[in-house]
Amino acid sequence: MKEINILINYLIFFFIFLIKIIKSESPPKWEWEPPAIIEMPEDSSVDLHCPVRGRPSPIIRWSFNSIPFYELSDDYNNRRIQLNEGRLLRINSLKRDLDTGLYQCNATNIGGYLDSSTYLNVLAFAPRFRHSSQRVWKVLRDSSVDLNCDVEAAPIAEVQWVDANDTNILPVPGKLEIFPNFTLRLHSLSSSDDGFYYCNVSNKYGLNRALNRLEVFTPTFFAEIPQPSRITLDANSPNSDHLELRCKAIADNRLSIDYIWTKNGSPIKNEENNKIIIEEDGTSILRLFHLNGHNTGHLECSAVTEVDVKSAAIDLFVRDVPERPELMRVDCSSGRHALLVWKRPSINILNNELPLTAFIVEAKTDQNSENWEKVFEEYLGGEEETATGPRILHKTAIPLRPWANYTFRLFAVNSHGSSQPSQPMPTSPLECSSPLDVPFQNPLGVTAAGTEPDNLIISWQPLPRDRWNAPGLRYLVRYRRLDTKDGDWNEFLVEDPFANQTIIREQPTFRPYQVQIRAINSLGFSALEPTIVEGWSGEDVPTESPLNLRLSEHHNYSFVTLEWEPIENSSIRGHFRGYRIDYWMNIHPIIVHSLYSTSNSQLIGGLEALQYYTAKVHLLNNRFESKPSNLLEFKTIEGIPSKVHNLRVHSVGSRSVLVTWQPPLHPNGNLRGYFITFQNGLTDHIEETYVLHRQQFYLHEQLKPNTPYRISVWAETGGGEGPRLWRNTKTWPFRSPDSPLFSVRTQTKLINSILINWLPINSGVGMRMNFNDEWKLSEWITLPQTSLELKNLKEDTDYIIIGISREIGASLSYSKPLTIKTENYRMISLFNKERIRSAAWFLSVLIVSVIVLSIVCAMCALSQRNSGGLVGVVNGIKLREKRFGPAFRIDNLNRDDLSSEEGSSSSSNYLIMKPRNVKKDESKNERNNFIE
Repeated sequence: MKEINILINYLIFFFIFLIKIIKSESPPKWEWEPPAIIEMPEDSSVDLHCPVRGRPSPIIRWSFNSIPFYELSDDYNNRRIQLNEGRLLRINSLKRDLDTGLYQCNATNIGGYLDSSTYLNVLAFAPRFRHSSQRVWKVLRDSSVDLNCDVEAAPIAEVQWVDANDTNILPVPGKLEIFPNFTLRLHSLSSSDDGFYYCNVSNKYGLNRALNRLEVFTPTFFAEIPQPSRITLDANSPNSDHLELRCKAIADNRLSIDYIWTKNGSPIKNEENNKIIIEEDGTSILRLFHLNGHNTGHLECSAVTEVDVKSAAIDLFVRDVPERPELMRVDCSSGRHALLVWKRPSINILNNELPLTAFIVEAKTDQNSENWEKVFEEYLGGEEETATGPRILHKTAIPLRPWANYTFRLFAVNSHGSSQPSQPMPTSPLECSSPLDVPFQNPLGVTAAGTEPDNLIISWQPLPRDRWNAPGLRYLVRYRRLDTKDGDWNEFLVEDPFANQTIIREQPTFRPYQVQIRAINSLGFSALEPTIVEGWSGEDVPTESPLNLRLSEHHNYSFVTLEWEPIENSSIRGHFRGYRIDYWMNIHPIIVHSLYSTSNSQLIGGLEALQYYTAKVHLLNNRFESKPSNLLEFKTIEGIPSKVHNLRVHSVGSRSVLVTWQPPLHPNGNLRGYFITFQNGLTDHIEETYVLHRQQFYLHEQLKPNTPYRISVWAETGGGEGPRLWRNTKTWPFRSPDSPLFSVRTQTKLINSILINWLPINSGVGMRMNFNDEWKLSEWITLPQTSLELKNLKEDTDYIIIGISREIGASLSYSKPLTIKTENYRMISLFNKERIRSAAWFLSVLIVSVIVLSIVCAMCALSQRNSGGLVGVVNGIKLREKRFGPAFRIDNLNRDDLSSEEGSSSSSNYLIMKPRNVKKDESKNERNNFIE
C-alpha cells in the first residue's frame, strides 16, 4: 500500500512538470503589425522590422521576392544588414532597380511560425514643389514673413535661395534667416524688401525653381472710429429711436477696404432696423433704428484689406425689459398644486445696472382660455446671493382649482417692465389637469324682491365656469315666509348652471321671505352652507293718501313749511320711499315743482312774494304712488326788496348832487318808498331823507362845496327795508353856475310854441327862459327835468330868448341872446307847392335829356356808316348854382367848436343854438330865395 502511494505521488509530480513545460512554450506573435508598404527615396537608408516574440525565441529568416537572402549575390547582401537577431533589416544606399520589391520575414520556433510581407518602393524622380511654383506674398511694413520652400525629390534635392540677380541669399543676423527646412524668414520689412525671391532645387534627375513675389504695404489705420467707447440708452425713449455709428479707415493706395460690422462676433446684416451705408469719402455708417435690449452687445467695425484687418469697438447697452426666463419644469402630480421650476434669464455681460426685481407667473384654464390670470409674484429686491452670484433656479407651488386644465407662462421683471413670456422646455409641457371636487362656494349676490304684486323673484350671480369643480352644476333654491308661524322651507332645483333668477308666482303682496341658493355638482353639495337672505314679495299701490295737508309756518316770503298726517305702514304696501310734494304758482299752473321728503313735513323755498300757490302730496313706495292728498292753496307774505337798480350819482354844482335810480329787480312786495342818505366824507355827518315809491330821483341842494360824500339808497316794502347800495361823489368847488346850454326847436304842428331842451352838462341845478315878448319869464325847471315849452307865442314872429341858470347861494348866470322866428301857415303851404313844382321840372328835364342822347347816338352811327369815320359832338352843359341862405340856422357843434367860439370852460359834448342877427325884411327875402 505504501508503494502505491509513492507511485501516485510520482505520477502527480510528473504531470505537474509536464504542464509547466507545456505552459512555458508559445508560438511566435507580433509585437506590432509591420507596415505593408514603405516608400523611400533613392540613395537613402531604410529599416524593415520583424517584431515577433515567442518561447523559445523564434528564428527569423528574410527573403526578397521569395528568394532567401543567402541565395542572393553579394551586390545585394553587402548593403543589407540584419540586426537584433534578424528583427531589424537595414538597407543602405537604396537603388530603385535593385531594392524595389517584396521583403518577407519568417519567424519559427517549436510552437509554430509567423510570416509578414512588406513592399519597399524606392522612389527616383526630379524635384517637385508641394506648393505653387509662383506665389505672391503681401505683407505689412515692419512685420516678418516666412517664405517656405516645400519640395519633394528622390534622391533628396539640394536647395538654394537666390535673388532676382541669381545671387545666393545668405543669412543676415536680425534681418534674414534660413531654417533647416529651407524656410526663408525676413524681419522688419520695408519697401526696399519688395522684389523676387527664388528657391532653386536639384538632384541627379533634374532641377526646379519656385518664384516668390514679395510686396510690402503700409499698415491700415483709422481716421474715425465709433464714439464714445460705451453708449447707454433707454428703450422706448426718444434717444433710442435712432443711433448712428461712423467708421473710416485709410489703407495703402494699392489696397481696397471692406467694412464689416459685427455684434458679439456675428456680422450685422442690412435689415429693416439695421442699415449700413458707405459715403462718398469712404466712411462706413451703421444706423440702428428702434433700439431695444436685443441691440445690447459689443459692436465692432472691422476694416478689412488683403493684408490686414483693423477693428474699433464700442459697448452698446440698451436698458430694456429682461430676456424671457426659461420654464424648465411643471409638475402637477399632487392634483392640488402645480410645482413650477424656472431658470433665471441670462444677464448681459455689459449690464449690471438693471437687476431683476420680480418674477410673475400667469395661468389660464380651458374654461377661460382668453384671459390670463396672475397667480404668483416673487419679488427679488431682498434675495440673498450665492457665492457665485444670484441664484439661477427658482420654484414655487401654485394652488389649482378642481376640474381644470391649466396652462402657465412666466415673466421676468426689471425697472423697465416685463419680459416676453417664457418658452417651455421640449421635454416639459406647460399644461396640467386637476381632479374633480364638490363646489367650494355658493352663488353670490342673492336677492329676493317682487316685480308684480303677486310674485317673488329670487336672483343670484351664477358661478363662473372655473368654479364648478365638476360637471353637472345645478342650484338648490329654498324659500319660506317669515310672517307665519308654520313657515316651512320650500325648495326646488334649477338645472341651468347659467341661470341667474327664478320667479315664484301666486304670492301675497309685500310679505317678508327668507331664501337660500346652494350649488350642487355631480359629486354633491357645496362645501359651504349657503347664507340666508331676506326679501319681500311684490309691491302694490298704497291704499291711503296723505291727509290734512296744511301750511304750518311762514318763515319769510320765500320759505314756508307744509305738514300732513303720517300714513300707517299697512297702507303703504311696499317699501316706504317717502312723500312727493308738488307745488305750482297759480298764475303758471303748467310749471310744477317737486320735492321729496321722508317725514310728514317739508320746507319749500324759492317762492315769490305775494303770490298764490297750490300744493299736493303723494305717498311713494318703490314702485307706486298713492292718490294725491287734498289741494292746499296759500299766499306768500311780503318780503324785503332787493337792492335798487342802476343807481347813478351826479355832482351838478358846488352844493348840489342829483341821485337817480330804478326800482329793485325783485321788489318782493309792494314798494312804499326809498331811503336816501348823504354821509359827509370829512365829518361823517349823515343826512337821511325818504321819498315815495313813485319818485326815482332826489336833488340835494344844501351840501358843502368841494366835499366828498357817500350816498346810499335802499327800498322799503311792507316786509321791511332792503339792502343798501352805495356810491361816492364830490361836490364842485364854490362858484357861480355856468351859462346854460340848450337847443331850440320850433314845432310844425304847434306853430305858436317853441321847445327848449336844456343840456345840464356844467354846474347849475335850475334854468328858466327870458324872452322878448315884453321880456316874459318862464317857470323854473330843475333837474332831472330838462325840457321847457314856451307856449302862446305869435306866429311868424322873431323872438330873442336868453337862458338863466341858478344854484342856491350863488348868483345867476345868463346865456347869450338867441333869435328865433316862429312859423306861419302860408309859408308851410307855399313850401309844399314849390317842392311839387321842383320835382315835376326835374323829371321833365331828365326825360328830354334821354331823348336827345338817343338821337345823337343814332346820328353818330349813321355818319360812321356813310363816311367811315366818327364825328365827335361835344356839348357843354353849364350847371347854374343858386345860393340860398335861411334867415337863421341851428348848428350841431362838438366840444371843440364850443370852446373856440363861445369860450366856455365845459368839457362835455352838447348842442348849442347860435343866433344870427338879421333884419326882418332881409329875413323874408332870404326865405323867399330859399323857397325858390
